[in-house]
Amino acid sequence: MIKLIQNELIKIFKRRSSYILFIILVVAIIAFNYIELNKENTKIKIDTSNLIESEIEEVLDNKEIGTESYVSQKNTIDFAKLYNRYKENSWQRYALNEERKTYSVYDFPTDFYRDVQSTINTINDYEYNYETEINEQEYSRAKEKYEEYIKVLDEGDWKQFVSLKIKNLTEIKKQFDTTSDESKSIDIEIGLYKYRLQYNIEFKNDILNEYIENLRESQYLLEYHNSNPTYYKEEIQREIKDVSLYKYVIENKIELDISSDSNLILGNTLNARTLFLRTFENFNILVIIVVIYISSNIIIEERNKGTIKNLFIKPHKRVEILISKILACIITVIITMVFIVLIQYIVGGILFGFNSYSVSYIGYNFNNNQVFTMNLFQYLLLDGLAKLPMYIFVIIFCIFIGTINSNITMTIILILITFIIFNTVIAEWSKYEGLTFIAKYFITNNWNFSKYLFGASSNLSGQTPLFSLIVYLVYTLILLSLTINRFIRKDVYNE
Repeated sequence: MIKLIQNELIKIFKRRSSYILFIILVVAIIAFNYIELNKENTKIKIDTSNLIESEIEEVLDNKEIGTESYVSQKNTIDFAKLYNRYKENSWQRYALNEERKTYSVYDFPTDFYRDVQSTINTINDYEYNYETEINEQEYSRAKEKYEEYIKVLDEGDWKQFVSLKIKNLTEIKKQFDTTSDESKSIDIEIGLYKYRLQYNIEFKNDILNEYIENLRESQYLLEYHNSNPTYYKEEIQREIKDVSLYKYVIENKIELDISSDSNLILGNTLNARTLFLRTFENFNILVIIVVIYISSNIIIEERNKGTIKNLFIKPHKRVEILISKILACIITVIITMVFIVLIQYIVGGILFGFNSYSVSYIGYNFNNNQVFTMNLFQYLLLDGLAKLPMYIFVIIFCIFIGTINSNITMTIILILITFIIFNTVIAEWSKYEGLTFIAKYFITNNWNFSKYLFGASSNLSGQTPLFSLIVYLVYTLILLSLTINRFIRKDVYNE
């Protein structure tokens, strides 16, 4: 058997087309990385330039403006004046700029972080709205809070500002029941401000502040999803994972985008590390092309040349010959995967810089609910092994088609189109809850085990690693049996 496998590998790597294919792989990887390098950063940059005052003041001079509109415009101009009071790119502007953002998480309350804005609104509503429900005590407390905020902002100590925020939010929390959504929202904000103090994260435009902003939004989503039973377990898992990763990065002050299989910072430019970790995701179609080309040729070429008959007259069973061909293809695919990984590592490092490789893979283990780190190559080894069953199935399918059809070009095109259609169409069907009971039995939803890495679950109801393994084995054994049956037929290669 070993000798048969060696002979098959020699045949594969003797072909000039095999080396042309590998050259195409290199060119494709370089082109992909170059495109990523030149992609425009779509992340919105924080603008701390002066806010416009004059245009709003013109609206306030309009005597016909209604009370509500007047109060709203007055709130805007008062906040703008406070904002413009401080220098551009100062921590004060970044801190106040935080209050200009809005988070919309369905009906979950998310605006308690806008406490300075809230005090301005309360003051103006009391002073200019004759139908206000604000009482004198609330008005006096709002003015007192506003003066406290101005004082700490003027003194220039961002830690005092954060401490004041925590104090005021703690006071506001007393108004709500501890199990209410409002109380949970305030706890999120207090926790974030405590993070700033504990890990000395000043308000500014850097990646740690981006992580804090993303942590805030993910915590809101997690609270909402936990209270809403209609959401898939996978969605809740994703939020738990993201929250844990954000906290880990902040606590360890990692000033790098550590995105791996999904983006942690939306719109951020990618680095060499992220692209490296996504090697098999980005170049899966390249591996598939190699799989289809090699495994289709391994039968059809010998059939067309007539050399397959020379194998049959040797003292080897046809089953052994077939298995040796399958194993040779698997080994070639593994070599291809290793080759792609090494090329991506080198090309990514040259174009993006090798510095990001110093940060290990940072993942989340759903089995023990803990963040862990792993060597980048070790992670790709696990990811590659988890995807290998998919390539093995395609290999067997290609060999099966090769025993039926002798036109190599038509076979390759047919199989590639079939793969793309099934992989995309079934993936779209799987998004609909009503089709889950059917979609979970398709081979394309069960041959990629990377989705189960580190205890993650499938988004298809009732699908588990064991379920996928059983479905995969059933499909593979049936296809293998059909291929063997076709291969051992005596008259097939005399056609």
